Amino acid sequence: MTDPFRNKLNELAEIKREFSARGWMPATSGNVSLRVKEKPLAFFVSVSGRDKSVTLPDDFILVNEEGKPVSPSGKGESRNLLKPSAEAGVHAQIYKKLSPAVVLHVHTLYNTLVSVHSPYPEALLIEGLEMIKGLGLWEEKGRVKIPIVPNHHDLIRLASAAGDAVDRSVPGILIKGHGLYAWGNSLHEAKRNVEAFEFLFQYLFLEGLMKRS
Repeated sequence: MTDPFRNKLNELAEIKREFSARGWMPATSGNVSLRVKEKPLAFFVSVSGRDKSVTLPDDFILVNEEGKPVSPSGKGESRNLLKPSAEAGVHAQIYKKLSPAVVLHVHTLYNTLVSVHSPYPEALLIEGLEMIKGLGLWEEKGRVKIPIVPNHHDLIRLASAAGDAVDRSVPGILIKGHGLYAWGNSLHEAKRNVEAFEFLFQYLFLEGLMKRS
């Protein structure tokens, strides 16, 4: 199953490398995935513990709806000794709820700060900024309400909470004190959404500093 998706995986690897260069995937953090089949769900996800600035031929591993490795044919469990990202279950829940093509997860200073210091515990509200259009939201006087999910230590619980929180009208969620998950119907769209969210988060934080100065 790998070969038909090789070009897309190469593009996904480039996104991973670029985000790492921006400091958005420090210390092996973050993960990315690409859906290859909807029913039964199968997707490639980044291997656990890898430096995201380095690209290797086996950076991605095929997993099922439970986030467990499967064989390249998509049938049966894989004997590959590599481990998928520990948060593959979160990706699986997002795919099951919304069926995007790509899910990207980054840990940045600004998305972590705004997720912790949002005035509202369950969502971060941003209004009136032009960059909201970068999320595909074109209404006049744009407004986006990004769900915030508690950072459960139990990854099964975290995945379930993330799946419950996703909003079809908003292409991302924040995990409190943890990071951003964003998605799209193509590699380009998912990357664009991450970049738009990160601009908004940085603006929101710096605006707060200016108001206090």
